[in-house]
Amino acid sequence: MDTQDQAVDPIADPDRYRRYLLAALGDDDPAVAQTTTIAALRELVAEAGDALRGRPRPTEWSVLECIGHIVDGEVVAAARYRWIVAQDEPELVGYDQDRWVARLHHVEADPDSLLDLFAALRTVNVQLWRRLPPQDRARIGMHRERGPESYELTFRLIAGHDRVHLAQARDTLAAVRSSDGDRRSLAPRSGSGGHPTIGSLTPRSRATSTALS
Repeated sequence: MDTQDQAVDPIADPDRYRRYLLAALGDDDPAVAQTTTIAALRELVAEAGDALRGRPRPTEWSVLECIGHIVDGEVVAAARYRWIVAQDEPELVGYDQDRWVARLHHVEADPDSLLDLFAALRTVNVQLWRRLPPQDRARIGMHRERGPESYELTFRLIAGHDRVHLAQARDTLAAVRSSDGDRRSLAPRSGSGGHPTIGSLTPRSRATSTALS
């Protein structure tokens, strides 16, 4: 999926938001798709190396912040799954993705700790999905902004959410490396004067990939 598509607002247009994430999942098994995310994140961290915390622009997320947001989504989803299954039509509270990423200082986080937390949560959440009967997967929670959402829908949305933000993180890594390359190529040569102007990157809003709220 092209993460440069126009941002989808989960509050203003919840139906389009759901379609967007479900399209990222397609016809794939959501449990299988979610299980692969653990390895994909570890590979991304290893690939990013020193570029892990770099931001294409000051207002955009780094690769590590994209990963932190995926972890935040899993933390919230873990609670929502259990509320929906164990309680009758519980209220599901949303969250502000940008505040969480900023105030939890994900850019300074230890990537291994984030990945260990994610792997533990993801493993038990997939196990929960696999042991629940169809009638439990159909149970409903009442999202404060988006209205009724079943456990099954929530689980599928998370699988699509993974893919959207993994793609965003990969695009971010490419942009950071491109920016670093531009700086190196435009750096003054030995003995030359002046300070060359580095052209700005094409705007890449962190909201180009929709967020789970």
